[in-house]
Amino acid sequence: MASFKDYNLHIQNVLQMLLSNPYLCKLIAYPDPMQGPDIDDPNKLLFTHLYPIPIKPLPGGDENVYLTVVWDEIKLSKAGYTDRILSFHIFCPLSKWKITDATLRPYSIMNEIQNLFNHTRFPGLGRMLFEHCTLLSVNEAYAGYKMDYRLSEYNG
Repeated sequence: MASFKDYNLHIQNVLQMLLSNPYLCKLIAYPDPMQGPDIDDPNKLLFTHLYPIPIKPLPGGDENVYLTVVWDEIKLSKAGYTDRILSFHIFCPLSKWKITDATLRPYSIMNEIQNLFNHTRFPGLGRMLFEHCTLLSVNEAYAGYKMDYRLSEYNG
């Protein structure tokens, strides 16, 4: 089993992978991601749009799109392997769901996450396997999705 202090490094690696995707950065930072230039310093999105901590947007706030990444579950399986759930929470103001007539922002964000992480192997943690996705109805202004990925030493 990885030491709990190692989860700091693992979450930082996940954040850097997210920040390395220019289109994902534009999806969470710009009202119209098709029009904006690439973000010069994606690290500026940390703790403004991208969080490694649980947050819950409030109605009447700044109308930002938020993406959080947290360890949701860590447990020892019956077979003696460590199972983990890494959760991505996508919070989008209802006013920013629609990008074009054929494109909705939360699904575009989920697609980028899927492309980055499906079957990605993390040393000491195992391979990331998509577990499930659930709708998040946060309040009258925000809704989104929670995407869960299972990492197990067994499937590494």
